[in-house]
Amino acid sequence: IADHIRACTFALSDGATFSNEGRGYVLRRVLRRAVRFGKKIGINESFMYKLVPTVAKIMEDYYPYVTGKVEDVAKLVKIEEEKFQKTLTAGEQILMEYLNTKPSEVSKEMAFKLYDTYGFPLDLTKEILEEKGFDVDEAGFKAYMEEQRVQARNARKTTNYMGADVTVYQSIDAAITTEFVGYDNLVFDSEITVLTTEDEIVQALTDGQTGTILVKETPFYATMGGQQGDKGIIRTANGEFKVVDTVKLLGGKVGHIGQMVSGMISNGEEVELVVDKELRAKTCRNHSATHLLNESLRKVIGSHVAQQGSNVSDECLRFDFNNFNLLNSDEILKVEALTKEQINKAIEVKTLEMELEEAKKFGVQAVFGEKYGKIVRVVDMDFSKELCGGTHVKNTSDIGRIAILKLEWIFLNCL
Repeated sequence: IADHIRACTFALSDGATFSNEGRGYVLRRVLRRAVRFGKKIGINESFMYKLVPTVAKIMEDYYPYVTGKVEDVAKLVKIEEEKFQKTLTAGEQILMEYLNTKPSEVSKEMAFKLYDTYGFPLDLTKEILEEKGFDVDEAGFKAYMEEQRVQARNARKTTNYMGADVTVYQSIDAAITTEFVGYDNLVFDSEITVLTTEDEIVQALTDGQTGTILVKETPFYATMGGQQGDKGIIRTANGEFKVVDTVKLLGGKVGHIGQMVSGMISNGEEVELVVDKELRAKTCRNHSATHLLNESLRKVIGSHVAQQGSNVSDECLRFDFNNFNLLNSDEILKVEALTKEQINKAIEVKTLEMELEEAKKFGVQAVFGEKYGKIVRVVDMDFSKELCGGTHVKNTSDIGRIAILKLEWIFLNCL
């Protein structure tokens, strides 16, 4: 219990949340396992949240920031505990109803349903059954779980690259990389290193063909960190290629996906890469607005607010964040007004490179779960300081206007 509440306290303090997938699912399992241990020693009510202040007190000499997040973390833990208590009650009821049909053992399907649908762990099912003198088809359950894992792995092996398998990219020489030169350039000359169609590496693309172009250096920003990739044109003396998306590939490669609109382009040719200037400018405005919106939420709602994702395009921005409740109209208007205030202040947007530890002392925000190198890029708007590799405006006044059009409540903490 001590190990698990410490893990939960630190993860939640760093911006993690309980959820049904990824790191949030792992965190949920960590807490629920500790709650079950408590149940085994006779604790049948929520108790984990009461231990959060104890963790903070013990660790405050080394991690003082946790002390300031105790109230928010305890609230998250308490809500999750209460949900699990309901899960236990619902699961036990379903299990008892099943046992009343007098089967000799609980089937793998029922055990998996309890686990997958209700979050009822197999060992808890076994514990209850042992008390009643019943068995569970554990071998069948494990085989069923493995079958589900295989299906999930197979699903992850495909991507929506024009309906094709990702092996076209996996076949590219691992030594090939792409340097991004797009912070200061929207037009740049480079050399083609790889050409592919939807399913194979080729030496040339001709009129009408769809495919991907890789070059040594590119001004095109690849979809990353919530910012959508650039669009534009790649041209040579003999052909022109329309870029409809720019994607980040494994090994530091950037793929320009699109279609030949005229002529032919061959591997090894010198090309001119031209980013859609208007689209980039709109995307920059929305990305910079996202940073201001993030800090405004923290100022108005509370420091517990942490980014959980975003989607920034030329048309709009979407910002995902954690909070206990849906914002009311007054809070929304305050957040919007504070963001507008920072835009109107015409703050210079600076980008700095520094070591990660130095950036933390500088007071930057980092996204929980993201991997950062030793040297990081800091986007400083005075009001907001964040680690970010994306493209931004030069001054907050360039953003223009912002309006919060919609707020959706996503149940990440559902059972």
